[in-house]
Amino acid sequence: MREFFEEIDDKSFYYYPGSLTTPSCAEIVEWIVYKTPLRISDKHYKFLKLHLGDSNRDTQPLNDRVVWEN
Repeated sequence: MREFFEEIDDKSFYYYPGSLTTPSCAEIVEWIVYKTPLRISDKHYKFLKLHLGDSNRDTQPLNDRVVWEN
């Protein structure tokens, strides 16, 4: 997985605690969202899709979570 992130030029991102997007929806995820979208190859997309599947959860309200910006 390291190869996905070695070519990131823009290190600016948002970070927030959250949860899985598939059941059990456990709140055990630390999300990092890059301000500039990353481009990946079709091969990498298929790999991620195979291992991660689809998101099965609607966007959730922020509630009391804090979003940090880097």
